[in-house]
Amino acid sequence: MALIHPGMVASTLLVHSPNSSGTGFMIARPDIYDYDKPEKHDYHTGVEDGWKVWLVTCAHCITTDDMEDDIEVELNIEEHISPNKKVTDKYQRKSWTIHPDYRGQDTPQFDIAITAARTRTDFYELREAAMWPADWHLSKESMKTHGIVEGDEIYTVGFPLGLGEGYGQRNDPIVRHGIIAQCKPYLLGYENSILVDVPTWEGNSGGPVLTKPASTAIAGTNTYRKSSLLGMIQGTIAWEEENTKIRIPAGVGLVIPLQTINQAIDYRLGLYP
Repeated sequence: MALIHPGMVASTLLVHSPNSSGTGFMIARPDIYDYDKPEKHDYHTGVEDGWKVWLVTCAHCITTDDMEDDIEVELNIEEHISPNKKVTDKYQRKSWTIHPDYRGQDTPQFDIAITAARTRTDFYELREAAMWPADWHLSKESMKTHGIVEGDEIYTVGFPLGLGEGYGQRNDPIVRHGIIAQCKPYLLGYENSILVDVPTWEGNSGGPVLTKPASTAIAGTNTYRKSSLLGMIQGTIAWEEENTKIRIPAGVGLVIPLQTINQAIDYRLGLYP
C-alpha cells in the first residue's frame, strides 16, 4: 500500500553547493503550460506537449561566492535497476536560473532556483519515470476546485539535518507528515506562500510538498483522492529569543506554491516579464 507514488519519492534529490546543501526534485511540464488546468497535460500526451524536465530547489541552497562553482545533484537508483547505487551529476552554478523577484535570504520571498535537466545522460535515463508530470501538479485553481483547505493532510520529502545521507551507498530521503496550516491568503491572492504544520529543519529546503489522498470528507466538502505536488519547502519559521538570540523553530513551514515555481521556469523561457 502506498499513499505517495514511490517513484515520486525517489525523484527527490540531495543538492550540494560549496557553502550549503538542501533538497531538490524533478518536475516535467510543457513550455506552453496551462496554469489553471495542468491536468490537461497528461502523461500520455506529454511527448506531444513537448515536456521538458526541470530540476527545482531553493535559491539559497545553491548560493555560492563563486559563480563558477559546480552544484552537485545526487540521487538514488531504483533497487530493481541497480541495488544500493547512487549517481551524482554536476551543474555549473551559472546554468541555474533564480526567480527574478528573489529578495535574498533576509527577506526570502520567491526563493527558487531551476535548471533544465540534461536528458541525454545516464542520470536522466535512470530516473526518467521518477519526476512529477504536469497532470500531477496542483494549481491554485485546482486547489479551489477540489476544496483544498486548512487541515488537509500533506507530506514533505527531503534531507533534514543530513538524515538520509550516508547510510550505506544510498541517500534515501525522509518523509514527514503534517497538515496545511494556512492557505486561504494565498488562494485569495494577498500572500505568495502557504503555511504547513509539519516538522521542518535545515536541509528540508527545496523539498517537495505533496497532498495526501483522502478517503473521507465531512458532508458538503470534496474528497481529493490523488497525491499531487503542492509546492516546495522554503524553510521553517522560527522565533528568536531577544536576549540570547537563540532561534526556536515554531513548527510551521513556509511553502512556495507550484505556480510560483513555474514563474521561474517561464522566466527562463522568456515568458515571464
